[in-house]
Amino acid sequence: MKWNRNIVAVILCALLCAACELPINWSHIFDSQSKEPFGTYVLKKELDSIFPLSSIEIIDNKTNEYFYPESDIFNLEAQNSEERGNYIYIHEEIILDSISQLAIRRFVAEGSAAFISSYEIPDKIPELKNIKIVKPFTNGDGIEKTKTSKKVLFSVQIPEVDSLPISYGNTMQGNYFTQIPENAEVIGTVTYQNETHPNFIKIPYEYGFFLLHAEPFAFTNFEMLRSNHANYVANVFSAMNHDTVFWDNHRMMERIRYGKQSGGFWNLFSFFMKQDALKVAIYLIFFGIIVFLLFNSSRRQKAIPMVGSYTNSQMEYAKVLTHLYSKELNHKSLLNFKINYVLDEIRKNYQLSTHDLNEKFVFALSQKSNISIEKCETLVRKLKHFQTKSFVSKEEFLDTSHILNQFLYLPKK
Repeated sequence: MKWNRNIVAVILCALLCAACELPINWSHIFDSQSKEPFGTYVLKKELDSIFPLSSIEIIDNKTNEYFYPESDIFNLEAQNSEERGNYIYIHEEIILDSISQLAIRRFVAEGSAAFISSYEIPDKIPELKNIKIVKPFTNGDGIEKTKTSKKVLFSVQIPEVDSLPISYGNTMQGNYFTQIPENAEVIGTVTYQNETHPNFIKIPYEYGFFLLHAEPFAFTNFEMLRSNHANYVANVFSAMNHDTVFWDNHRMMERIRYGKQSGGFWNLFSFFMKQDALKVAIYLIFFGIIVFLLFNSSRRQKAIPMVGSYTNSQMEYAKVLTHLYSKELNHKSLLNFKINYVLDEIRKNYQLSTHDLNEKFVFALSQKSNISIEKCETLVRKLKHFQTKSFVSKEEFLDTSHILNQFLYLPKK
């Protein structure tokens, strides 16, 4: 049985993918497109249930360009942002540029809320500059200390929320604020080894407020799918109002580098290339296609059709026409056709003009055809007679046809 090369290649790729176990990516991504443990895909999907009365807007451009044109950020008389709402940013680092930070500051000043969960404080927002965060589970170089077990309790202290402390495990850093502004309100705490510290604060600014949270890992896929941790996230977000939610965790790194990002083929291709098994499968497919093209084209040639020699079908054609005319009993038309055929043979074989059928023509025809001049005179006389006659009887047709056939087929002289 001859196997199709394409089917064999597909089967090999499928077996290779099945045999390879995809490794888990434990990178700190915080991207809402990522389903890895430390992405925020689950939280993004749950926003509609957390904010049932709000619309969700995905920031797919640079943050500052989404809210204001860059030229308007420092122009206090410029038109304000069209919508009030809740801005959400979750990442272990502040990767926003200075212009984006100032755009968020102005967005808050105009009556909105900005939720920022990070190990760092935005350094370009003056109202937040003096806030300090402590990481109790890391040393001075930022390297995590070795501990046999760490169990922290997170709680939200908002009057409208009946919140019990929720236990978190080894993924949490237990970060908390040690220095906060005088006008800051503590609305969340972290407890570790009977010590309680603020890790969630609210800072009013102009007509809006900032919400700073010190533990971004609480919002990742890994934690959202464990026990009742999703309840803690819902309690945290209850500190915001029901205005529009502006989500800033959509393809964060790509937007910062390249501007607007909405996914597409190359983003999907980059995902495949990050997985070892899928990358090997892609390489194998490309290699198989190249080998198939090389071997498939080496001995393949287009079939050459057989063309027979041309046959002379003039006589068959004439017989068919003769049969048709004889059935119609139109002897005049049939005789005209035969006369024209004879004149065409004279022009083609003897190179004589048949425009004037005179004595000169008769003499030339006799010389070139080797036919007696008497027969040529009889032929020309019949041709001239029936070219002008309007009716031809059957006897006249047969008599004239006999003379024409003698000229065409009988031996010369």
